[in-house]
Amino acid sequence: MLAAVYHGPQDIRLEERPMPAIGPDEILLKVVSAGICGTDLRILHGGHRMFPPGTVRIPGHEVVGDVVEVGGEVAGIEAGQRIMVAPNFGCGHCRQCVTGNNNRCANYGAIGITLDGAFAEYMRVPAAMILQG
Repeated sequence: MLAAVYHGPQDIRLEERPMPAIGPDEILLKVVSAGICGTDLRILHGGHRMFPPGTVRIPGHEVVGDVVEVGGEVAGIEAGQRIMVAPNFGCGHCRQCVTGNNNRCANYGAIGITLDGAFAEYMRVPAAMILQG
């Protein structure tokens, strides 16, 4: 698949990457649209704390896509559905997550920030995001 891959400040390359593999509790999304926001510009210019030197990652966290594959343990989501993905997720168990403040979770994550994101043809949606709705 084709993806825009961050290699460092001012260095985003269009590359062929392998199709993301999903686990039994994940889904695969065919990206329909991915927005660019101020966070993406900060990443591009090398000013995001989650992109230290040496980071190679697919950015993009504002995404709408079509579900193309659903892991066997996923309920309530079907292939063919168009969905919007809320990009941030936490552990789901700590006080911050339980009270709806997953952005304050010590194990905070986000697509396009801590794992590969939506500036690609396909994107893996991890279990933690599915569990948090």
